[in-house]
This record gives sequence, structure tokens and C-alpha cells, in this order.
Amino acid sequence: MDFEELRYHFEIVLTEKLKFLAKEYGFRSGKLALKKKSLDKSVELSLIYSKKGLGYYISSTAFDNELNTFLIESEIPYKSNNVADTYQLFITTLSEKKPSYPISSQGNLIKLPQLSQMEDVINGTVKLLQQEYFPLLINFFEMKKELIGDIISRPSIFNYPLPTLIFCCIKNNVNKLDKNLILNKNLIKNKEFDLGLLEKAGIVLE
Repeated sequence: MDFEELRYHFEIVLTEKLKFLAKEYGFRSGKLALKKKSLDKSVELSLIYSKKGLGYYISSTAFDNELNTFLIESEIPYKSNNVADTYQLFITTLSEKKPSYPISSQGNLIKLPQLSQMEDVINGTVKLLQQEYFPLLINFFEMKKELIGDIISRPSIFNYPLPTLIFCCIKNNVNKLDKNLILNKNLIKNKEFDLGLLEKAGIVLE
């Protein structure tokens, strides 16, 4: 089986696996892509092939219109973590300093495997999506309380981590937070503004 045949087989099998994931999590599926949308929010996940690296990277984005309005009205005085504001969350395996998946032998790509290794790599990819990506995307889409922990542990993937965290707190009636988790430079970009936004939202740091 030559390289192109291997790639074709890998994508066909993985796409079928993703269809089952889509049903489980309420997503729509396409070729190496999953999407969940409503009138005012969306989350997307794709596996994208890199010709240079001869492998795939995972890219995922999320957008919530109500959150977007909150961010705009807050008049945040500092720059976003991401270049584009067409989404509020962006995560990709390419930016991970220490990849959590044991399926890449070069850089942060999921390397196209040989036929003998294909089942293991595909199962590893599905497991990665189940453990690292879907819980995060569902927490964002449904604006669950658990998103607060996601933001604290991975602030860099959110455009505006602390304002997004505050919005999530408001949606879930959370009015107390652990100051030891919140008062760090990865969340607090402008102390006067950020602490003021917490106070305005009625959130106390303890």
C-alpha cells in the first residue's frame, strides 16, 4: 500500500469513528470534522493534514454570541490571546508545548501510521478527542460551571480568559472564587480592570 492509499484508508476509517463520536456528543460530522451549532453559538473541531509534516493536527474553535456581547460591553483594555475575534476559544495540537497524546513521533502532529499501526493510532486519536477536546467544547457550548476549571487550567486558549471566566460565573450563579487560583498573571492581564470586573459582577475572592 503506497502513501496515498495509506492516507485514504486512514481518513476513511477515522471519519467513520468520528461519526460515532458525533452521535454520542450531539455533533454533526463531516470528513475529519465535527460541528455543533445553535442560533447563537458554535463549536468546531477538525483534523487537518500537513503536507510538510506528513501528519495531522487538531484544530478547534468556539464562539458564543452572548459571551461576545459581554466582552464587547466590558471594553477590555488589553489584547486578545488570539489574533482573530471570530471565536473566543482556539486550541490546536500545534501550540502544545508538551503534547498529552502518545501518538506523535515528530513535532505535535499525529503522524500518518503504517497499516500495522493504524488501528492503534486511530484509537489513540479518538481517545484524545474524548478526553481533551469534547469535554472542553461541551462545557463551552453549554456554558457549564466546569468551564471555570478549564479556563483556570488552560487560560491561553481563551481570547480573554478572566472576562470569559466571569461570564461563566454569572451564568452559573457562582459568586465566590479561590483567590490563589485567580490571582496569577495568566488570568489577570490588567489588575485594576480585571479586579474591577470581578467586583462589578459581585464575585468575591477568598
